[in-house]
Amino acid sequence: EVAARPGALNISSVRFSHPLGRGKSVISVAFSPNGRWFAAAGSGVGVLWDAPSRTKVRDLESSLPKGNAEAGQTAALVALAFASDSSYLALRGPTEVLMWPLG
Repeated sequence: EVAARPGALNISSVRFSHPLGRGKSVISVAFSPNGRWFAAAGSGVGVLWDAPSRTKVRDLESSLPKGNAEAGQTAALVALAFASDSSYLALRGPTEVLMWPLG
């Protein structure tokens, strides 16, 4: 049994079925601290969602670093994180980190 903190929100579960598309494996997910954004990432694909409305905002796959195929690197987006003020989304690919400003 978990006691609710005073002032804590009573949140029901929400399902994002196939957040990256059918047949796409999800490797990483994150919610922004302000609750506005939800991001999901996998191999070669990433998606940013408006969390309250469950509306897809944009695909992130075209922004992914491609890596070096000869070195065995692929275009996997393996981690993502939001800034503490929800103003940026950091995407980590095989060879670099991208910072997306969020409005």
